Amino acid sequence: MKITRWLGLACLGTLAACGGNSTASKPVQTIMSTTFTSDPTLQDSNGDGVLDWVIRDRESDHFDQDAKLTIQNGVFHSEGGQTGGDCLDSRPRMDYPDHTELVWSARSLANNDFALPTVGQIYTEWGWVGSQTWINFEYDVPNGHWAAVFAMIYRRATDQVLFVVNQVDDAPGSTNLIYNILYVQAGLPLDDFVDVKLHLYISEEMVGITVNGVDQGKVAYQRKYEAAPKDDRFITIFPPQGTSEWKSLTVQVAEP
Repeated sequence: MKITRWLGLACLGTLAACGGNSTASKPVQTIMSTTFTSDPTLQDSNGDGVLDWVIRDRESDHFDQDAKLTIQNGVFHSEGGQTGGDCLDSRPRMDYPDHTELVWSARSLANNDFALPTVGQIYTEWGWVGSQTWINFEYDVPNGHWAAVFAMIYRRATDQVLFVVNQVDDAPGSTNLIYNILYVQAGLPLDDFVDVKLHLYISEEMVGITVNGVDQGKVAYQRKYEAAPKDDRFITIFPPQGTSEWKSLTVQVAEP
């Protein structure tokens, strides 16, 4: 597997605070809450009349029509192999408000030793093995301008590693997309599910990160432009390669 790095760009975001000294947020509205004990493409957890998840480009299909997607032992099991899993996208499309929180529990089952990146490191391609949980927000649909932040959980020989990543343009006015590492945490238990929360401080253009219940502070993000307008106002989960599992995923709005 080849990953090309471009190291000439400066860090787009650094930790503003660390170590659990912030007051825990209180959810005031639940947008969606999925427990993956059954096919999520058949669930309507919030009763809005719209199924919560679809298989990308095959929105009328369900897990029994996709060999890569299964429910095993009460969790969502996704096989990515060498070419990638099938994306699950949330529905309905929506503009996530300030203080939206994306809360989930996932793990990677593929073993893939690698050298840890550093905060601010830039990748021009992204194909590592692991569980990917992605959210698009702060959206300007007509102009193809929005923020894209995602977290990856990778499995190494003795631990799991969490990355938080921002997909951005490689230069002002460009629509060439690159990947900026915002946060890295190694040493997570090898076989456990990792509990992650991303809190969107949209008015500040920052994301708060909590891992296994410990507040890790905030990181700054940037918005990107794409070559053509499109409406990707949703959350996506899938493994770019390898095998991953998700236990649950909740989208909620917290108190400011």
